[in-house]
Amino acid sequence: GGATASTAPPPAVDAGLALCSMDAKELVGCRDECDRSVASSCAVLAARLSEGKDAPHDLPGALRAWERACDAGDALACVSASRMWAQGHGAPASREKQVERLTKACELGDATSCMVAGRALAKGSGVPADAAAARRMFEHACGGGVEQGCDALDLDAGT
Repeated sequence: GGATASTAPPPAVDAGLALCSMDAKELVGCRDECDRSVASSCAVLAARLSEGKDAPHDLPGALRAWERACDAGDALACVSASRMWAQGHGAPASREKQVERLTKACELGDATSCMVAGRALAKGSGVPADAAAARRMFEHACGGGVEQGCDALDLDAGT
């Protein structure tokens, strides 16, 4: 006996996450879920568009998807978006946008991003210098176990 077409509805899936994976041949499900701000689907879409894996190589599209995943609460997506802004992949390079995304990653718990954003804010490197914001970033970095964040706070206290 051959396989027969089922008329049963497809099984329910949590938030529709099964439609998008790194192995999916079509990105339609990923795009649909990303449009609904499903962070993991935006991250998959971004990675696939960045790599051109079974999809057109589309850096502007990848950047948009990383941004959307970041906005939906994915710290690593914020880091990926920050790298693209730093390197000018998918959009003209912008230190300001890079630091903005690192700050968001920091707020989402990525301590290393706190350190990098803190340094940029402390030095005014491509963004207006902001000692208070830098100190907050260093506090988050230190609290997250990044020793350089603690060192930066010690230096700041010694001035």
